[in-house]
Amino acid sequence: MKHKAEFILSIINASLSALGFIVLIFTSVLYNNPQIKAQVDANTAQGVQNAIIISSLFILIICILSFISIFIYRKGKNVTAISIISIVVGAITIILTQFLSIILSAMLIVTGILGLVRRKKVPVTFEQ
Repeated sequence: MKHKAEFILSIINASLSALGFIVLIFTSVLYNNPQIKAQVDANTAQGVQNAIIISSLFILIICILSFISIFIYRKGKNVTAISIISIVVGAITIILTQFLSIILSAMLIVTGILGLVRRKKVPVTFEQ
């Protein structure tokens, strides 16, 4: 069975998460600038920088998972496993980043649900 929708959603998610990771790293470097730290309270700048680093790590995990799922959906094998992993990682990321990466996580969850719904059905036989 072809998983074209999951494949396309994984490509979009991987692209957006890679772009988000680059932007967050750039923002982290920007907050490390001494002129910005002088304008903003030092504790605030440090707290924002820590939040940015944590969010960027979770977005990097989403990016890596999306790249892996691109290849798995293309082959069509182990779709159930990557779908379950996508749902779990998406839910954990929404909770741990306090809804900062809700779009990427929601796309990951939708991709996982689509992968589970569209898997091959195995007929159930009852023997007596």
